[in-house]
Amino acid sequence: MMTDLGITGSLFRINNSGEIIGCTAGGPSSRGFLYSDGTQIDLGFPEGSFSYPYGINEAGQIVGFAGYNYGVQRGFIYNDGVVTYFDAAGDRSSCARDINNEGQVVGEFINSSGQAQAFLYSDGTRINLNDLIDPPSGWILQDARAINDAGQIVGVGVDPEGYGHAWLLTLIPEPSVIALSALGFLFLRRSKQES
Repeated sequence: MMTDLGITGSLFRINNSGEIIGCTAGGPSSRGFLYSDGTQIDLGFPEGSFSYPYGINEAGQIVGFAGYNYGVQRGFIYNDGVVTYFDAAGDRSSCARDINNEGQVVGEFINSSGQAQAFLYSDGTRINLNDLIDPPSGWILQDARAINDAGQIVGVGVDPEGYGHAWLLTLIPEPSVIALSALGFLFLRRSKQES
């Protein structure tokens, strides 16, 4: 059975409680919202800003990004009307991609040098995933796209030869200890990254 929700815009995720996240028509005026029990709720970012929610967990915590222009976006977690950003000193921008039922968030940030870096946010601390893998591996983990309740994280990055690849990390056993458990070669295109 198909239901017309009466919403103009895009829908991105739904949790097991039927809570849906989405945003109004795209562009710099896009507004993120939560649709719950037949009501569309604006996430409450200031007028003149845009917001895109990307993920929602079973507790109704929402993650995404918001800002006033696309060059300076800020990753956020929204929890019962309270917004927390993932910025750190020197960041150019950030984006939260997913959240699991433990409240752990993954995404990417652009550092002061303009490099994309994957992050995990857990227990109030943002961790650069590149700081937790073996430096001699030569990998650059650029963007963490999803995390499950077992602490497995998937994302995209650059291998030692400069090619784009998908990767899988597994948290063992605490969020502060990361193991590079598997490398996937899922990109259909193997184009050399420009330096």
